[in-house]
Amino acid sequence: MEWFSEIDCLSPKVPPLHFGQKNRGKLKVGTKVFDGQFEDLDKFVPNNLTRRQVTSKFSSLFDPMGKLIPATSVMKVHLRKVVKDTWSWDDPIGYANRQLWIKNFWRIYNFQGMMFKRAVIPEDAADTKLHLIAAGDAAQVKISGVWGRFLRKNGTYSCQLMLGRSLLGNENSTIAKEELESITVTSNLNWVVTNAMDGWDYDYILLSDSVIAICWVLSEDKRLSIFHRNRCNQVRMHTDVKKIMHVRSEYNPSDTGSRPDKVQDEDVGPDSAWEKGLPWMRESIEKAIDNEILKPGTEIKLVGSEEDDFDKGCIIEKDIDVIVKGHSVQENRVYHWDKIGRAHV
Repeated sequence: MEWFSEIDCLSPKVPPLHFGQKNRGKLKVGTKVFDGQFEDLDKFVPNNLTRRQVTSKFSSLFDPMGKLIPATSVMKVHLRKVVKDTWSWDDPIGYANRQLWIKNFWRIYNFQGMMFKRAVIPEDAADTKLHLIAAGDAAQVKISGVWGRFLRKNGTYSCQLMLGRSLLGNENSTIAKEELESITVTSNLNWVVTNAMDGWDYDYILLSDSVIAICWVLSEDKRLSIFHRNRCNQVRMHTDVKKIMHVRSEYNPSDTGSRPDKVQDEDVGPDSAWEKGLPWMRESIEKAIDNEILKPGTEIKLVGSEEDDFDKGCIIEKDIDVIVKGHSVQENRVYHWDKIGRAHV
């Protein structure tokens, strides 16, 4: 990430697009660097494009602040397809994957020189209290972001992305479990930001569009499985449960990028919804609650099939044979379980 002090802007480091080799950090003499239109890119990209070359181009992006997350999350999904399509690093990828990566290379090329303003206190700020919105979502990719806001004198809020991260989803998991992991990642990311704000006056809320995952985190009476309990404990360690809220999916700022097929070029940039937040984020939290965009986690209830999905994360009554896993034990050492899951001898 480069900082241009004269205009107070940040720019992610995006190296020139080429398929040559470097010697001591410098391109070899005669290496061709792409500079043209999208139609020229198909001829520039090698016909036998390999997994190594694709991974190298993707890994060359340096975006520690997460400004390019909606686009790079798509590339992670496409890179997973490349890995499945090849056996070794130097195997050529298939035609369909090559076409996907030609589009990705064009996006990377257009990232060059893209500028983002730093997240600063606006000149018309009513005070210096920082209001944080941490939001997460999960589908093919888990997306988390933290947006900083300051109250303006006209009653609205400034809003800008402070930090973002993405993580490939587990293809063998369920949506509810992925959403729980997304809440955990978001809680950790929010902790990183608040820890850096030591000495600041700030407040925060943590958002998720999964009712089931929020109920797992807030549950105190149910015995959760190890997977669920560990993640819920992690969230509770960094986040006040009273700050957790449910957000409707269409108003979740982290929904951008979690579904690669829906990501557009305009989803990345200094004026994008990912960078500036959605319109409701420039209003008060109370107004968002009144408009039923947000709902405090303590007020949500499970309905219909959600209750069955919630129970999948809990330890239910088990038979003695299941508990001891078939081993022979002395009768006086066997634990008997009652209906609510508590053990007694």
